[in-house]
Amino acid sequence: MLLERLGQYRFGSSRSPEWGSGGIFGLKYHGGYLYFMLSMDAKAYFVSKDHVKIYGLDLIGKPPRSGGDTYNASDAIDNKIFFGGWVHAPISISHDRRVDFSNKYSHIHVFNADEQEVRLLWSETGGYRDTWVGEVSNILYDPVGQRLLVSRADGSTNLGVYSVTLDGKSERLSDRPSLKGTLLWDLACFDISMGFEGFRGIQCLDLVEGRWFQRIPGDLSRISVDGGSVTRAGVGVMASMYNRIFVFVRGGLIIWEPWEKEGEDLYFLRLFDFPSTDYGPLRTSYTHLGGGILVPFNTYPHGILRASDEKLLEIARRLNSPPAPTLLTYIAPPTIRILCPLGARITSLESLGDKIVLGANTQPNLGGGDANHLDTGDRSLLILSTDTLMRGCGGSIAISMRGLDIGTTRWGGIPVSSLSRASLTIYASKDNELRVYEYEASLPPRMLSTEKHLIRGGKNTLDLKAYRGVVSFELREMDGDAKIHIDLTP
Repeated sequence: MLLERLGQYRFGSSRSPEWGSGGIFGLKYHGGYLYFMLSMDAKAYFVSKDHVKIYGLDLIGKPPRSGGDTYNASDAIDNKIFFGGWVHAPISISHDRRVDFSNKYSHIHVFNADEQEVRLLWSETGGYRDTWVGEVSNILYDPVGQRLLVSRADGSTNLGVYSVTLDGKSERLSDRPSLKGTLLWDLACFDISMGFEGFRGIQCLDLVEGRWFQRIPGDLSRISVDGGSVTRAGVGVMASMYNRIFVFVRGGLIIWEPWEKEGEDLYFLRLFDFPSTDYGPLRTSYTHLGGGILVPFNTYPHGILRASDEKLLEIARRLNSPPAPTLLTYIAPPTIRILCPLGARITSLESLGDKIVLGANTQPNLGGGDANHLDTGDRSLLILSTDTLMRGCGGSIAISMRGLDIGTTRWGGIPVSSLSRASLTIYASKDNELRVYEYEASLPPRMLSTEKHLIRGGKNTLDLKAYRGVVSFELREMDGDAKIHIDLTP
């Protein structure tokens, strides 16, 4: 009955003035209710088999409201669902299409499933036109201190990890900005994120002893399995499994082996790294499935509409040219499997019995001078059976890159072991050399081989099924006119 009710939820264009399109965020099933936040409409939905409650964040500010959540900030305990994010109340857009942040609030609410009531637990605003206080991007319930641990990294001030008690009192515990967090044993672990540059380390709080410690790797090339670095490693999701911490970032994932000594305990595994794009596990969530992790790598999380100069125009061209479809990916080390190719982005997902519920959107999040008065994204719920998903629900997958985009950096990270077919084709404008790096997603990850292939001007095809595990690539010389294609069949 609940799944049948969910099938009716599809949201088309709406008057939701904001930075581009939002989506369906925060999916959480608890106490007989499935919660999700419809952004940028700023509406929270609580759906059970016989009841639907819609809450429009009307306990904050004044209408018209816009926003809600774009990072999946939700958690649940007992009969309560905690949900957070941010909201403009009221929203105001200037004549040059910029958002006025004077009335932008960060917020945490709580829904009581027994009483079917929502109350505002905590909110905060800076009240300034051009800056805003850190958005709530992750909520983690602390069962030791019986409080919420809150991540905040997207904003101008009040960033870090905060404690919010169940009666709404807040305290900053760390001033290192964080987007995500997860529990491992007695530890609450959070990323350290620095703006557009992304991941800078891991910070953990011992919930029993109250002490903090950090792991700061420096340049990610120092911990990279294939030896190369990665740019703009924005944090997407953070999870614990196999007695380890997994931080999924643009370009791959960081694995922390917590029993190893500092300096030998972090690894970067390149995975679906397409330079010059924002392709990655961004503005999404994950769900545990069969002892592994199901996580989307989104093709189009961010975009640019209005470029004010040639430099921004070139960035816009790269962000607005998706290299591959969104890929639902299953991580169960040492195996990484591509399960399903999908559209622009999957904004959240939740496991519900023998079904997986996914929030989908056809449009990206925007920024800068790209505020619009309409949200034109088609935001919908997709319900897949677990059996169908694990057997693979899609056909062939095409990946396309330009030589201009990859330059001479290391890129790729294609899991080939579980594929029935995989090939790389390079249309080169000159002779060159291609290096192929082969490595395993074992725990810990390990390098297997490095091979060099001569590339001639013209068409060159390489069978990637000759390799196992994961493969990444590097051209010795820049070939800006090269056209690169990867064809995969799960």
